[in-house]
Amino acid sequence: MSMSKKFALLGFLPDIERRAKQLIESNMETPVDWVSATDASVQGVIINAIFLETPQVQKYIHKTKANVVYCYNDRSKQQVIGLGVSGIHLTRHSNEELKHWIALLTGETTVPLPVRLPVKQPLQSKQSDASTLATSLRAGRPIQSTATLTSKNDSRNLSKDYRMLLKLAKQPNVFLYAKSGNKETWICTSKNQAYINYKRDSIPKIDKLSWKQQNSLQKQGKTQCIKLQMWLFESIWQSQLPVGPGL
Repeated sequence: MSMSKKFALLGFLPDIERRAKQLIESNMETPVDWVSATDASVQGVIINAIFLETPQVQKYIHKTKANVVYCYNDRSKQQVIGLGVSGIHLTRHSNEELKHWIALLTGETTVPLPVRLPVKQPLQSKQSDASTLATSLRAGRPIQSTATLTSKNDSRNLSKDYRMLLKLAKQPNVFLYAKSGNKETWICTSKNQAYINYKRDSIPKIDKLSWKQQNSLQKQGKTQCIKLQMWLFESIWQSQLPVGPGL
């Protein structure tokens, strides 16, 4: 019996993970064992292209000895094309592209996939530019009424329930304040933005944050703005939580 290949998925939501696993397993003769991206035995890693340019993913790519390939959707295709890395659209690809991509994943070839130039599309609004992760985080029913919102002057303790923080990040028109030590973050879900008063490469662990919901965006002092899904991804990455299913 053939020895199994050890692969990992990084940065995908559970339903996308299932589809990616089915796609790979159904097109390989060798059995596949799915492990963590940090597992010492991992041989190939599939990364969600939307996170390609995040510092933590870049560090991982340069550190790992595993073969690395990418999956993209319509919104993240430009990143794959711009950086010239080997990726395929999860649902729209040819059999030849899939075989080549799996060969890269297994290490059978090192020849990059040829880049297919995209057909020009009408310009989209900033709102529609959110990633699959941001869209999924915003999907779901409201879980908290405006009666329970906290104001800037509310003196009650900040919550440490990071799971509720993630759930609130699903909802439209939600404002959140989070802090860890002197690092402060203000979140506006309707704009898919996080405003931070610290360096981009020092995002705190999500399970170490204290936070509360607010009635409006109440950022103070000098801040810089980053995409909400990027902030969430790196905050979870810095923690000990699983990046894939945890999202």
